[in-house]
Amino acid sequence: MSQDAQIGDVIAGRYRLTQVLGEGGMGAVYEAVQLHLNREVAVKLMHGPLGRTDEAKARFVREARVSGALHHPNAVKIFDFGEDERGRLYLVMEKLRGTTLRSFVNQGLDPMPLGRTVDIAHQLAEVLVAAHAIQLTHRDLKPENIFLETATDGTDRVVVVDFGLAFIEEREDANRMTQEGQIMGTPFYMSPEQCKGKGIGPASDIYAFGCMLYEMVTGVPPFDGPGVVLLTKHCFEEPIRPGHRRKDLYVPRALERLILQMMMKQPEARPSATDVHAVLGQLQHTLGERERARGRDLLEGREARMIPTVRTTAEAEALALDEPPRLTDPEVFHANDGAALLAVVGPELDRDLTLGLRANGFAPWSVTSPPLPEGSVAIFAPGVDAQTIAQLVTYGLPVVTDADADDMGRVAQMQAAGAADVISRPVRPEKLVKKLGRALKKHRRRSGR
Repeated sequence: MSQDAQIGDVIAGRYRLTQVLGEGGMGAVYEAVQLHLNREVAVKLMHGPLGRTDEAKARFVREARVSGALHHPNAVKIFDFGEDERGRLYLVMEKLRGTTLRSFVNQGLDPMPLGRTVDIAHQLAEVLVAAHAIQLTHRDLKPENIFLETATDGTDRVVVVDFGLAFIEEREDANRMTQEGQIMGTPFYMSPEQCKGKGIGPASDIYAFGCMLYEMVTGVPPFDGPGVVLLTKHCFEEPIRPGHRRKDLYVPRALERLILQMMMKQPEARPSATDVHAVLGQLQHTLGERERARGRDLLEGREARMIPTVRTTAEAEALALDEPPRLTDPEVFHANDGAALLAVVGPELDRDLTLGLRANGFAPWSVTSPPLPEGSVAIFAPGVDAQTIAQLVTYGLPVVTDADADDMGRVAQMQAAGAADVISRPVRPEKLVKKLGRALKKHRRRSGR
């Protein structure tokens, strides 16, 4: 505990400290209660001796400003910061409930399940897309700075924390605070340019992300050794291919290729956060029969489950189109691994609906707006307006939307805009599968296939 703070202290007249959550070289993080809102928050206090230097104060203020500039569900929310009446620098953040990625990624532990790894990485890529869009570079991505909260549906919410080394390009109040040639970061995840203390930018985050993803997939970091040796390996040594780390390890080629591209020595050779996000999104739906079967198992015993097994391509087509399988028919479901790629425009589907679609041969891929993922066979657009439906119809794919059961006005409006079908809310997986199947059948008949 910081010598300048005690449990029960009230910071800035608003935040009462209740317990210590963690402590590091720069300061300590406390659980606290925001008095006027009776809200639990986390308060970071800089250690007294450090807080009395101008450089440390500037660094602390910089962290607050760069953190507050990034507004994203996967970035820790900043509520307040300042200096209280006793000269204590404080930063007030949302109180996270869960644990860090380090709890699941450590030498001696088995690699994380592949599906969970890709889901976590996809969320991390999403927040990096937002950060890099405002020229914000984290510069210290590591499992300790990735927090996992468990949502009510059992999925992970990934939250990036600790922007202590971050900077925003071309912003006067959030400059780098480091000099050329100064090495800062965590050696296991430092890019070659970061090891050399120069040329740090968004590509450095991609390299660190690649190192983390390597460790999540294999159970070990890409490089190991004492400090100087480790930095040298980052600069000059190629990592062992993830799939070659263990004989019993399965790493999809696309994922292995992505990791190695993220860890290229030259920054310009690495993919952007947007590119990484797109590849990981594709991987979520192409992990293969074994990974999709895990979703099927979760449906067992449910009153409304549709099909007890994951269907082959021909079986899924026959079920959806209400006709016997004919292997000579034109291939309708042409996404990877035999799953029909379903573009979902609008709100993300809930877990039950997603699993239900996957268990019946559809691979839903959420997009907030066009363009649609290449290879899509149909579009599900819940909650959108008629103008959006009319735009989606121009892609030449069957479009299914939704409406309240008694809202005949919306049903008529959606059909007039070109929707192939309208499903009643709440949307149930087995009904949506049938609607999509009928829409595909009509579309195939009209197109003469």
